[in-house]
Amino acid sequence: MKSIFFFFFSSLALSVFARSGEIQFVATNNRLICVAVDSKVKCLGSNFHGQAQTIQFNNLKDLSVGSGHACALDEDGVWCW
Repeated sequence: MKSIFFFFFSSLALSVFARSGEIQFVATNNRLICVAVDSKVKCLGSNFHGQAQTIQFNNLKDLSVGSGHACALDEDGVWCW
């Protein structure tokens, strides 16, 4: 039940965020979900390692999440948090 509760409210919050522009990428695992909209990435989840944030990138090219981190590739390089 806890994971369903987390998924529902995370999805709801991210769908509101996604309405602000075009969705570029979605990346998720069992503890974290990230959505990229117009080169801005919003992550929600367990935040054990500070990965649940909103970050603006320059020309976002890719997005990925792992067990305790998220990474993005933009025109300046690879960024992980």
